[in-house]
Amino acid sequence: MKITSLFAPFVAVLRGLRTLFIALFGCFGWQPPRWLCWTGVTLARFFLWTAKKPLAATVLLLALLGAAGGGWYGWQWYSHLPQPHTVDYRVVPPALTEYEKTPIVVAPLRIRFAESAAPLALAGKPVVSGLRLDPAQAGSWRWLDDRTLEFKPEGDWPVAGAFTLAFAKESFFAPGVLVRDYQTTFATAPFSATIAASELYQDPMDSRHKKMVTTVDFSHPVDEASLKRAISLKLGEGLAFRNDGKEPWSLTIDKNGLHAHIHSAPLAVPLESVPITLALDKGIEAARGGNRTEHMIELAVTVPGRYQLTFNNLETRYVTNQQGEPQQVLMFDSTFPVADETIAKHVRAWLLPEKQEGWDSTRLGEEDLKKAQPLPLTQIPSAEPLNSHHSFTYRAPINRQIVVKINEKVEAVGGYLSKTEATRLLNTGEYPKVLK
Repeated sequence: MKITSLFAPFVAVLRGLRTLFIALFGCFGWQPPRWLCWTGVTLARFFLWTAKKPLAATVLLLALLGAAGGGWYGWQWYSHLPQPHTVDYRVVPPALTEYEKTPIVVAPLRIRFAESAAPLALAGKPVVSGLRLDPAQAGSWRWLDDRTLEFKPEGDWPVAGAFTLAFAKESFFAPGVLVRDYQTTFATAPFSATIAASELYQDPMDSRHKKMVTTVDFSHPVDEASLKRAISLKLGEGLAFRNDGKEPWSLTIDKNGLHAHIHSAPLAVPLESVPITLALDKGIEAARGGNRTEHMIELAVTVPGRYQLTFNNLETRYVTNQQGEPQQVLMFDSTFPVADETIAKHVRAWLLPEKQEGWDSTRLGEEDLKKAQPLPLTQIPSAEPLNSHHSFTYRAPINRQIVVKINEKVEAVGGYLSKTEATRLLNTGEYPKVLK
């Protein structure tokens, strides 16, 4: 049988498909690329050659199959050969330098091996050759034990430094010890900045003196010039500095360069609560160079508006005095410290007439207070001149109702005012029962 007769059915099918395609879509013109023409001619010659010399073609096919099979079996043999044992290791980059100590404490670089790797004669001793650190760093190498290699630099590490460490392949490790990678990389600690704390400070000696105080911590001694360029303050609507002519902020940095304290200029008390925001722009760097901060940092604190003073936790109690006797006491708290002499002028109380069903605070009016008996209050002096907890003694019958009023416009430290009058309906209760 001729080889060409084997392809006759396929040729007939292709011709039929060609006729059908032309009938449906018509004829399309196409010029094949030169490489395709060359490939077609070459394949045609190859098939003609196989038709003329079938024995040679069979030998060639068997040779190709044998080469492919031999290659596959060869790869299987090679991949299953015993692999040399290697010792794993881990690079421990140097920790951040302790700049607050005197002298500063520079952390070492350590390489920890999973198995014994040091030559027996060098365990616990200095190493003078067989290692390369790039870029070079002055210092000394030492085997701490048979598994730990340490490098102590003579000075501080560079900020965000990138290093390559290479081991010698011969004569560095103990005989028979191999590692998978004779070269590795590590990096030193990068420079960073964080806002550690921020608050609205009020001078206890001058209640009008309010300012934003922010503490910023740095991983390395900071470059003061880059920090100053990054600082800005944003005032909320209605907020202003007390003195527009002054610098909006001041900066102090500790002797180590690790902590910065940013103080805003004194602020005027706004009518409504508004924020003041400290922004640290990107680009702050360490005094020794290295990387710069990549993102802006912002933190806001709220400056309370003037009408922020409120009174809460109004209650009556029986408190034992110095003579060991129970005493009726009125207590309440203020959201801001108020001087004793100030609060004493604005607190009033009345003893209400007895009423079988009791008094309702929602229905209590001025006409009812006219029928009530004014209740004298005696202030208990505070331990400090400015206090947020206030106490008054009084004398009233037990199980009676009293009304307590705290006036509006009471002024607290810092100029804060109570916006509305505070009114509470309280019960005097009963004297506590004690054993004698």
